[in-house]
Amino acid sequence: MQHFSGKLCWWVLLLTLCPSLVHHQAVAVERPAQITDLQIGFNGHYKVGYWTPVEFTIQGGDRHHQCRCSVTVPDGDGLPASFEPVDRNKLQIPADQNVTYRTYAKFGRIQGNLVIVCSDDQQELIHKEFTGAQLPAGLPTTSPLVVHVGDWPEIEQSIHATQRRHINVANLESVDSLPDHWWGYEGVDSLIITCGDPGIIAALNPVQVDALQKWIQMGGKLIFSVGRHAEQLLGPGGILRELSPGKFLRTVDQCQTIGLENFTDVSHQLNVGRDELGRCELDLALIQQPAGTIELAEREGFESRPVLIRQNYGLGEVVFVAIDLNQSPIKHWKGRERLLARLLEWTLGSETEQAFSASIGAVKHTGYDDLSGQLRSALDQFQNIVFVPYWVVVVLVLLYLSLIGPVDYFLLRRFAKRMEWTWLTLPLIVTAFCVIPYVLAKHLKGKHFQMNQVEIVDIDIDSRFVRGTTWVHAYSPATSNYDFSTQTQIHCQSNPLDQHTALISWQGLPGTALGSMNAASPPAGPSHPYSICFPDNHSSSSPQITEMPLQVWSTKSLTARWWGEIDLHFMADLRSQGDKQLRGSILNPLDDDLTECYLYYAPWAYQIGRIAANRTIPITSSSVRRNLRYKLTRRTLSEESNVMAPWDEYGQNIPRIVEMMMFHEAAGGESYTGMFNRFQTFIDLSRHITSGRAVLVGRTSQPASSFQCDRESGSNQHWTFFRFVLPVSHTKPVGQAGHLQIDTEVAGSNIP
Repeated sequence: MQHFSGKLCWWVLLLTLCPSLVHHQAVAVERPAQITDLQIGFNGHYKVGYWTPVEFTIQGGDRHHQCRCSVTVPDGDGLPASFEPVDRNKLQIPADQNVTYRTYAKFGRIQGNLVIVCSDDQQELIHKEFTGAQLPAGLPTTSPLVVHVGDWPEIEQSIHATQRRHINVANLESVDSLPDHWWGYEGVDSLIITCGDPGIIAALNPVQVDALQKWIQMGGKLIFSVGRHAEQLLGPGGILRELSPGKFLRTVDQCQTIGLENFTDVSHQLNVGRDELGRCELDLALIQQPAGTIELAEREGFESRPVLIRQNYGLGEVVFVAIDLNQSPIKHWKGRERLLARLLEWTLGSETEQAFSASIGAVKHTGYDDLSGQLRSALDQFQNIVFVPYWVVVVLVLLYLSLIGPVDYFLLRRFAKRMEWTWLTLPLIVTAFCVIPYVLAKHLKGKHFQMNQVEIVDIDIDSRFVRGTTWVHAYSPATSNYDFSTQTQIHCQSNPLDQHTALISWQGLPGTALGSMNAASPPAGPSHPYSICFPDNHSSSSPQITEMPLQVWSTKSLTARWWGEIDLHFMADLRSQGDKQLRGSILNPLDDDLTECYLYYAPWAYQIGRIAANRTIPITSSSVRRNLRYKLTRRTLSEESNVMAPWDEYGQNIPRIVEMMMFHEAAGGESYTGMFNRFQTFIDLSRHITSGRAVLVGRTSQPASSFQCDRESGSNQHWTFFRFVLPVSHTKPVGQAGHLQIDTEVAGSNIP
């Protein structure tokens, strides 16, 4: 009977476990969604310290899923940062189908891990980690990156043939991987579009075109070559018509090429053949009344036809080439590489390969080789915070070793005559050298959270485009996690800022010094990532940083870029005649005084001083001015000397550093400062003041944007600079220069 009861118990237990076993087996065989492909940057080319496109393919599993995905990479300090768009709709992953997801991240290390996490409201669906060895290595922050879109397979060889072998070239034969947000281009130094095959460019969607245009407005540089198929791309309904420097008329055949041959300074003649109808085989896009500077024009009969046009587009630049660079006869011309080299000089600068090679791996005693690094160092100086010099620490260590050794021995032997007392004196000395430094540190380092902020607000009057760039250094008196956000408000009641959006993230240190983004090995950090939320299309939430860890008595570098529109067309009425002097008037449209104002218009820098809020001042031939280069380099002239003040690489004068970043090229560039300005070269508006426009620079007491933290802060410092890019009408001189009278009563008057 007992044997039967035992069998019955086993059968009952087996029947009880069967459903759970079946369910467990079903769960075990369920096929989850997984990542099958990953693309970073432009064909694997990307630069650390910049926003970068990240695209991956998800293969659906057995069930349909809705989820949100984030990408985690090391930041500039090696800490894991998770990037996720704000308010983006959930990603739909149908069962047994592939879905491509594009997002953006900012890599802080050349070699670092990448983690992709996709989760729904209940659980984590995908967790995929890629090691640094599995990913393409990032490029150094200051390494030039050129992206080409079009049908020019050998463009990398052509660029390297221009004696610029250090340039990294990403060649895209499709527009599928082009970003849909402007910040995806942030690490691109120059974008080249060739239209020999118009089908490639015509595949751009409106979102990609808008991202491209916005990137140029934010300071990007585009080389745009179009010839035979200009009608399709620049004519009515053309997808790139907004980038044309003027109205497209028609495509014409160009026979004369003397201008091109002289421009490239080569001895090889450009042979332009004729087709069966007798037409010249060199097609040229004819532009009517182009805006910008015509750098090269060819004659055909009595007609002058622009070939190369440099146009300011917002705060960026478009180099328009009215012929096809990758089509015959230019394709087979031996002067093409020289022509390409001249174009790249306009967008990348004229630095030689030898100079660049000499800079690789060089570490200055300052710890930085870029002006952004010097600004970072200056922002690390906080009010009421004293950083103990290294030599003081060395002296204290030597004093400590002396006290616990020879001094303790000498005193006990000479005066106390009791050597066993060392068991008491030694702990006292050790305790004192533990307590005293701690108390001093608490006193010197302060008890309050602090932030230092520098911002530059650039307003292009013609296009109504406004761009803001903010650098912030945060100081933490204790180990904690912080949340950051930013708010923007230009104090201009008559014309408020419209449709502004912001982008916030960490700020890295370029170079190879300790703590830089190019460092060989990242420092150890916490495993839990902090979050960076960036804007997405039709986003209603503000971008922010959450749970960013800061150690006790440490600092963190942050940056924000914001943009929008503001109408200030009434601000200036400036004219220039043949003497290259400005005349007219300028209005301060802000509700705050502009101080320390200078008006830059090559070759002059006009000393304006103070412009009261909502007031107008005259600009006359008698206005105080000096040579632009002399002003920027602080050159002094006398009968006995002509002295230029050398650049102080250790200087902490923030207004001076910002001034040099704003007009580095006009000051002489690296030959003057001995430093680069490559990391954030978009700040440099030297090209605008040498291309027929004027730039008014001034400071305000009120910030245009503010970083906000979830902690109460102590004494914060801020420096706010406004730059207004002003149009100048160029007229022929009438009579003697300098006789234009400006009513001096206008100064100090209200806006009419």
